Amino acid sequence: MKDMGEADVILGIKLIRSTDGIAISQPHYVEKIVEKFGYQNSRIAKTPYDSSVAFFKNKSGVAVTQLRVLRYLKGTVSLAIHYGRFPIVHEEYSDTNWIAKNSKSNGCWGYVHPYFNTQQ
Repeated sequence: MKDMGEADVILGIKLIRSTDGIAISQPHYVEKIVEKFGYQNSRIAKTPYDSSVAFFKNKSGVAVTQLRVLRYLKGTVSLAIHYGRFPIVHEEYSDTNWIAKNSKSNGCWGYVHPYFNTQQ
């Protein structure tokens, strides 16, 4: 076994290190998929889904909504998910709504556990 330095790509995921954290992206994979389906010269979609379009398949049997996702991915190829640096501060938020036992309403509750500064 030998030290080959810091990894640049792991399992097809590109690692981008900076002083304030690490980012991950898959530009090569997205480009490969777009090329496989022949969408290199298609226009970019700003959203992955258009609610005004009904679900249906085109002549080749591919769902039209799947093709829109390819156009969306083509426009987001330079984006990445960024994880901030440590220290990790464990935070937990909760909210409850307790209703009297004799009420016919149901209570509700929820909680959030943000990690790695992902809430920012």
